[in-house]
Amino acid sequence: MHNGSCYPRTYGAATCESHDANLTTECLSGLPCSSVDGSAKDCASHPTRWCSSKWCWVDPKLCLLPHSQSKFISHPFHYSYETCGNLDQYDPDTHEHFLQNIAGLRISFPGSSGSGYTIVRDGPVGYSGLDVNNGTKHQFGEFGRMGSAVQFFDAVWKEYGRTSYTVVRVSEASEQRYLQSSFTACIHELALKTTDACVGNFWPTLDRRLLASFTSAIYEDTFHLVAFAAVEESNLLFVWLGPSCLLFTLQEWIALLGFLFYAAIVTWLIEGSSDKEGFQHVSRVNGIARSVFNHLQSFVGMGDFRNHSHTQFGRIVVLTVSFSMLVAATKFTASMTVQEFAGAQVKPQYESLDDLIKDNGRVCGLEANRRGFGMRYPGTLPLYDSYTDVDEALKAMGSKMCKGVIVTKDEWDQRKKLADHCDKYLIPTTLLSMSNAFAMRDDLVVPFSWAMTKLQNQGVYSQIQTLAKETYVEPLPDKCVRNKQDATSPTTLLTGPILLSTVVITLTLLVFAAVDTRKALTAEEGGDEVFNVPSLKTRICREFSRRKSLTEDDCRITANDSDLKIIGRVFEARHTTEERLRHKVQADAPLTVADVPMLVRLMKQDMYQTSMETQKTSSDLAEKSSDQLPEALTMQGI
Repeated sequence: MHNGSCYPRTYGAATCESHDANLTTECLSGLPCSSVDGSAKDCASHPTRWCSSKWCWVDPKLCLLPHSQSKFISHPFHYSYETCGNLDQYDPDTHEHFLQNIAGLRISFPGSSGSGYTIVRDGPVGYSGLDVNNGTKHQFGEFGRMGSAVQFFDAVWKEYGRTSYTVVRVSEASEQRYLQSSFTACIHELALKTTDACVGNFWPTLDRRLLASFTSAIYEDTFHLVAFAAVEESNLLFVWLGPSCLLFTLQEWIALLGFLFYAAIVTWLIEGSSDKEGFQHVSRVNGIARSVFNHLQSFVGMGDFRNHSHTQFGRIVVLTVSFSMLVAATKFTASMTVQEFAGAQVKPQYESLDDLIKDNGRVCGLEANRRGFGMRYPGTLPLYDSYTDVDEALKAMGSKMCKGVIVTKDEWDQRKKLADHCDKYLIPTTLLSMSNAFAMRDDLVVPFSWAMTKLQNQGVYSQIQTLAKETYVEPLPDKCVRNKQDATSPTTLLTGPILLSTVVITLTLLVFAAVDTRKALTAEEGGDEVFNVPSLKTRICREFSRRKSLTEDDCRITANDSDLKIIGRVFEARHTTEERLRHKVQADAPLTVADVPMLVRLMKQDMYQTSMETQKTSSDLAEKSSDQLPEALTMQGI
């Protein structure tokens, strides 16, 4: 302390001046100070900013602006920088010194947070994490609590040398008073001054601010409405066929089909007389029908055009149609992609909270938010049902006790993975935003908030938060299928085309069977079966008939009748040649000069095989004639 004898009487008196600039040793020498205001302090890293600041002595009984008693002069003098329009920078590290000089710190914990990562119980299965050796000192990691809020709280205090805390259990009286919120119970304990700080992510609600003070925000929570998925009732046929048909508009369908029919007529007019292979039918109707089929096939085949033009004009038509089909196929693919994405977006039962209120639906939410939420949305006051935590609220919703639940984004990110909530969806509209903060005794709030801001600017909490989510939330298995087509969905975009194609093919088969049966019934009785086309029934039952055992007489006739064997070999040789040439020569592309060697080789093979079969047939005929000649001579008596 100093008695002030070395300073003039005008020092700090009467007027606002920079009284220290020309008098104080630190200001005159410019050397780092070893102490300021009587406290042990290293000023090497802090310039003497207070030297040029104006101040004056004030009467504490009359001065309404901030002022402090001097610790440097023994007399009870009070100085004020604020009276002279300056901030008190005489000791710029006031908050730091305060936090470093806290003798002991009592802390208390609420229950686990709904977010699943900000405050969690850390201990063996069944450990409540509430007692934590009540009244004893513990280091970080020994609280029975972990999570981003707990870790950040400890990180701030470690900056100022604190490594242990006295843990105080929230009293049963406070817990009984606030049965629906362990967080409010902890704040009540703080109001009773039995603890110095409540560690966790606390919402500074109106009711809680009446009990205690809160630090600056740790992070922000956004509140949303969770509602059931909408159940749309529609015609089953439309559900199956609608998505596929709607990939093109009605005007596009008319334009496409009209264009294809017009192109088919033009192709028949140009190619009908010259392309005998493509238009085998000479009648007008059959030729046009063939052309229409080719063009429709190019559409459903996504540009796979099977009509090979024989004229220059016909090729122009084919190129034009192929270009249109390319555009149509591209548009179809794009529309299908959009439709698949749109189908994956599940629509909730309500689009907004207003829709739920208009439907007079009950809303489930936390008791801590009832008052504030009702002030923001008065229509929910008569519809709001309070619950202890979000799990109870969602359970009540599952029991049809309410049609929606108010949750935070963090709470839903964890619970949306549970199988019980697969039928519930979060509406992205933000209903309310609220900060999360620590609750502390009044003298700790300002310096601790300053220390929090310092670490938040360095990104410390963001890193802790990311790590906590990776540890506690992300490893949870996702038992619901979201952002995909629902596995139990009754339809996909392929259901309609597959169903329609199956129906058309089945009808075609039935009509063919009816026509085939009628032809079989009207066939000439007694005619040679060789010249009759086998009926559908005959072709289906042929294999079964072949497996039937022949009678003894039939076996004898078949085994000894050489004529039937010869005729069978002739038909078999003809069939073999036909099949060989059909599968090896005929193709979609026209033949070129490069195919001549292959054709010659095939013809040689065919001629050789035919020659061998002819020789075998001739030898069989000669053998038969030699066998029959003695019998004929005997019959004639020779």
